[in-house]
Order: sequence, then structure tokens, then C-alpha cells
Amino acid sequence: MEKKKKTHVHFKIDPVVWEEAKPVIREMGFSQSGFIELMLKQFVRAETVPFSEVLGDIFKEAIGAQQRKKKRARD
Repeated sequence: MEKKKKTHVHFKIDPVVWEEAKPVIREMGFSQSGFIELMLKQFVRAETVPFSEVLGDIFKEAIGAQQRKKKRARD
């Protein structure tokens, strides 16, 4: 399977917000960049689909990431 090419992006976030977010992102089973990518994709989608659908998809992705994290821990 071929990996998709990724773009390096740099941005600034309040340091307190970022420090509080990192444990939550880890607990959800995402990498930091994976979480940011998921959120950006979903907010872009919000331009064309109802926001309630976007939120539902975010929750589905979070649950899926947690399940993958647990599966990797068992392996």
C-alpha cells in the first residue's frame, strides 16, 4: 500500500490549550497531526453537509481510533 504524501504545516496555538489538548488527543487514540487532519477534513466537509452529520462523523472517527489503539495494545 502506497503512503500518501503529506505536507508539513506550522501554526501557532496557545501553549496552555495545546498542553491540555495533548493528553486528550492521546487518550482518543490519535497522533497529534492525525487529530488536526481529522478536524480540518470535517470542518471543510461542513461546507457541504449538515453540521450534525460532521459531528457524528467526528465521534465515529474517535471511537474507531480508540478501538484501533486497544487492538494494537493487545497485539
